[in-house]
Amino acid sequence: MKEGTNVLSIRCNDCCASLGRVRVGVDVVATSAIEASIQNFGERFVRRIFTAHEIATANGAVFRLAARFAAKEAAIKAFDMSETGVDWRHIELRSDTARRPTLHFYGSARKRVDSFNPMDVSVSLSHEFDIAVATVVALLSP
Repeated sequence: MKEGTNVLSIRCNDCCASLGRVRVGVDVVATSAIEASIQNFGERFVRRIFTAHEIATANGAVFRLAARFAAKEAAIKAFDMSETGVDWRHIELRSDTARRPTLHFYGSARKRVDSFNPMDVSVSLSHEFDIAVATVVALLSP
């Protein structure tokens, strides 16, 4: 970094060749929109979008379901699944032993993700007031 500047410039060739490629997906969801869908469509909506595990771990908290919905959307964006018609329940949010969120893929979603040959997939969730946001970052093999 040049002295007196606040900008760090790294040429992509310096780092990306050894790291591989990166895929990113981000989604923002209004908690009230998820709540409205639950009110309008009831259990049918919940069971169509979320796995039994996700429903159980949300403990009835709509903000948790909204964050899980955002994570699924972010994964769909990161792996270009919007045109492939994936079952929402084939993308599942779980927690590892340290309680960090992790994504698990099944069926056609797993097949699509595997086609990118990811070395690592990370997900980050946040919610505040009526907003839930999720980011999915996948580091692909070079």
